[in-house]
Amino acid sequence: MDGIMAEFLGEAGEMLEGLLRILDEAGAGGAVDWGGAYRSVHVIRGAAGFLALSRVEGVAAAGERLFGRLASGTLE
Repeated sequence: MDGIMAEFLGEAGEMLEGLLRILDEAGAGGAVDWGGAYRSVHVIRGAAGFLALSRVEGVAAAGERLFGRLASGTLE
């Protein structure tokens, strides 16, 4: 299980770095890939659920809702 957790932490870290880049672009007024942000937190949520990391899963689910609304245009 330690290997799986290490893999999760590495992958999640990379996805969060990508998410930070997306948020930086949004702050700079550039074109924003909200769909990419949604996909990142979606993958993290799924893996966190598999690993029974309920708090991480909950935060990622909130991110999914937020980025999903931004991607669909229901929230600006």
